[in-house]
Amino acid sequence: MTHYWSTGIDWRDIGVDGNVNWLIGVSKEMMHPLRAVVERQLEDNIPVVIEGDFIHPELAPSFENPQIKALFLQEPDREQLLRNFMDRESGEPQYYRADISIAYGKWQAEACKQLGIGMIDVRPWDTAVARAVECLR
Repeated sequence: MTHYWSTGIDWRDIGVDGNVNWLIGVSKEMMHPLRAVVERQLEDNIPVVIEGDFIHPELAPSFENPQIKALFLQEPDREQLLRNFMDRESGEPQYYRADISIAYGKWQAEACKQLGIGMIDVRPWDTAVARAVECLR
């Protein structure tokens, strides 16, 4: 187990900023196991794509290896996030969770900017691949 998820703190009680700080903390903890995965793939000369919610922007530049490329995607539209949650999970609209996602995305965007890592919006879908390739150049 790389992280003990239950901290005794209820995410619903700590506010948007508290949740963003928690997400940042988890992403920092995940750097160690993700780094081990990437190092192993580099050692074996096997390409790897790592994607997910808990990737800290500092991971990629920590390698000092030109083979490592990083790109972050963001969904900056609160209404789209609400639709995404409803499509996946149904139930009531999750405004608080959408606000957390927006705030975390803003933190990631600022961190990426400071580190010189590209970030693109996920939409429009039909140009996402071309924008990603251009961003990685």
